[in-house]
Amino acid sequence: MTNRPEIHVSIEIAPYEAAVYALRVLLADLDARVVFHRSAADLPDGALRIRYGVGPLRPGRGPELLLHACSRFWENYGRESSLPALPLTRVPLGDLGFPPTDRVGSPMPLPYVSEQAPPSAQFLRSESGAGRASLSTGADLVASAFFWITRYQESLIRERDEEGRIPQTQLLELREDLTERALVDEYAAVLGAWIGKLDSSAVARSRDFRIFLTHDVDTGIGVRGLWKNAENAARTMYREVVRSRRPATGLHGAAEWTLRGIGVREEPAVFRDIAAVDRGLGFPSFFFLMANGSHPKDATYDILGPDARRVIGAIRECGGAIGLHIGLNAHRSLDQFRSEWDRLREAAGSDVWPACRSHFLSFFPPTTWRQLVELGFRVDSTLGYSDHVGFRGGTCRGFRPFDVERLEVLPMWELPMTVMDVNLFREVRADGERVARIREVARRVRAHGGCLVVNWHNVSFHGHYRRVYREALRDLSEARAVRLDDVPVGEDAVVW
Repeated sequence: MTNRPEIHVSIEIAPYEAAVYALRVLLADLDARVVFHRSAADLPDGALRIRYGVGPLRPGRGPELLLHACSRFWENYGRESSLPALPLTRVPLGDLGFPPTDRVGSPMPLPYVSEQAPPSAQFLRSESGAGRASLSTGADLVASAFFWITRYQESLIRERDEEGRIPQTQLLELREDLTERALVDEYAAVLGAWIGKLDSSAVARSRDFRIFLTHDVDTGIGVRGLWKNAENAARTMYREVVRSRRPATGLHGAAEWTLRGIGVREEPAVFRDIAAVDRGLGFPSFFFLMANGSHPKDATYDILGPDARRVIGAIRECGGAIGLHIGLNAHRSLDQFRSEWDRLREAAGSDVWPACRSHFLSFFPPTTWRQLVELGFRVDSTLGYSDHVGFRGGTCRGFRPFDVERLEVLPMWELPMTVMDVNLFREVRADGERVARIREVARRVRAHGGCLVVNWHNVSFHGHYRRVYREALRDLSEARAVRLDDVPVGEDAVVW
């Protein structure tokens, strides 16, 4: 067994901890031991060296990668003046010495570039041989990756929409049409290629393609009486027939509510059907249940009532798992958050994972992540778009979040949501195109060795909703299923 190569990194900016986090994310693909230093003077001779800083960086001795940092970002860290200027700089991949592949698109959008050096990659090899080779670039992959994956911009946005969320229309990636680029993963691929030019012994790790099939349960439990079910049937008909021109799906959905209203079809049957479809695709089902939230737009079912208990029993019988679907007011009150979590555990017992997703994808980094850590959660899967398919954190991989205010890595995992039924059906009009969209996103996730996280609501499991779901996922059975026992617990891991 050969020894793992060492990469020595000097970071000459503040805050030091933020740059360390971003570089650990970017270097996680490489099967190498990474050692960080606060000064270039501490870098050993002979080993592969990376220098990151805002001042003039000149090659030293040995193979060296010079990453020129954007001083405007780091010198204004934590203030609105640090946010990127629009439009973003877009660098052709050829200028970065990287050919377009399944993993990396061209041009490469960068929120931050150095003021000291051009963003192109300058590769220099001395006449004395590869030992003195160096590569210099002003493409600040470190600050750019940090910006996307930590949701740095969202920590500075004070505006709220009608659900009390950060308006997603304010997000830079929507304004720049970048929602379907896993940019952090692309930056990591480019950085890995640069390092490979300097030291061929630094090879990439093999990563498994994973799938996490989840179902948010916003409603569909405890709807009692013929009239209540008839009301839901009418809403379904209006949405599908009048607004979306899908009469067959409208009739199918209305029939589901009618059968429940007259007592022919019980609520647990829907959850058994979902689990059977997921199992047929080769994956377990994961359900996020609400637990008596206090906001008017939270679910109205009682998690401790008999209807919810029957549903929980059905999920248990078919091998599904359960996590918390966080109510809208929980983000404002840790006591409310704790109350919902306690109620869910009382209702479902040992079947509950310490995992969650927020209702309406409401999320406030880094505060929400801190709350989850305090309550003992191991996994969150909120980070996604309510109106678009794509990669809200710039990555398709599970990662440990970073608190941009306290400058610390948080001991939990974020599994970013990639595809949701609501945004898919809003964005794309034809079923064939919807299937193609999911498969294209899955192809990108597979290329990066990431995790495809799908959110398909329990009330969207009839008619063509169900057909699109099955058709899009039927050829992905080679992927590994996500199970809580597989999620790393080591403090040193940053990217899964």
